[in-house]
Amino acid sequence: MSRNLRSGRGRGSGNEDLPPLPPPTPTDLLAMLVEGQRGLGDAMCTMAQHQAHGRNQCQGPELNQYSDFKEFQDTKPPIFKEAEEPL
Repeated sequence: MSRNLRSGRGRGSGNEDLPPLPPPTPTDLLAMLVEGQRGLGDAMCTMAQHQAHGRNQCQGPELNQYSDFKEFQDTKPPIFKEAEEPL
């Protein structure tokens, strides 16, 4: 975005004689990637907080966070090995 403004293609600022910006270095690219990941992490934390807040407002049963896979298998969940009507 700033590259267009410096090269004079952005708003007609009269800076046509400035050379284009050099391409970003690997360090710059990594910094942009880390910043993007940080933003995604912040967004996911916010969504999780909103989800937890909404869960506390409902009247449903409390989730058991200490269950393990064996206890899950003991509930005999349905197994979908074959479809009666394939797509």
